[in-house]
Amino acid sequence: MPTAYELLDKLDQFSWDQNFHGHDLSGMIPLQPCLAQMNGPCTSKHLPENVIPFCGNRYAEVNPDDFGHAIKIGPEKLMPQQRLHFLNNYYTPPKPPLHEWPYETRILNGKKIVRRLNPSFTERTDCNSMVYSPMYKGLFCRYCSLFPPSKAQSANAAFIKKPFIRFSHMFGNGGAVKKHINRKYHQEAEGRVKLFLQRIGAQLQPNHR
Repeated sequence: MPTAYELLDKLDQFSWDQNFHGHDLSGMIPLQPCLAQMNGPCTSKHLPENVIPFCGNRYAEVNPDDFGHAIKIGPEKLMPQQRLHFLNNYYTPPKPPLHEWPYETRILNGKKIVRRLNPSFTERTDCNSMVYSPMYKGLFCRYCSLFPPSKAQSANAAFIKKPFIRFSHMFGNGGAVKKHINRKYHQEAEGRVKLFLQRIGAQLQPNHR
């Protein structure tokens, strides 16, 4: 049985319009082009809140593919097309010095300790579901943010509705990432992602009507 991450990999970089041409997309809101010049600032203030803008400038101050847009809209308002987009096509900023990644500062034994979020976290298997949002300057779990748990207390936890910013506590036996991916609601969210992707995959079949 493929994992949700493996299903995402199979569906990566496909064209929605090309693969869904001729299918019933009623109720789905199309991704709208950004009302800006190709190299100009990206602005979406004139678009409905549940419409995701796109522009040619990949390094706009607020990138249109920033996962933070999904958080601002809220999972209950996202259309299926938007869920798929943010599962698959989220923005990852370039490594330093092209992008200033966030850091956490704390005092330990009277000394100032700085822990910066290392871009290499994306290479770890335990971070397959994690995404960094420059908008929020923290990490989110794509699975749990887009398919959140039903309990309000869990849904408001770090990685889900709030960004995780305690970068010095990310890894290790008691690390926040390990705790999160071992929680029941994360495993349930992964199951919902797999079901969602399987339904999308079925619609991509040539004989689908």
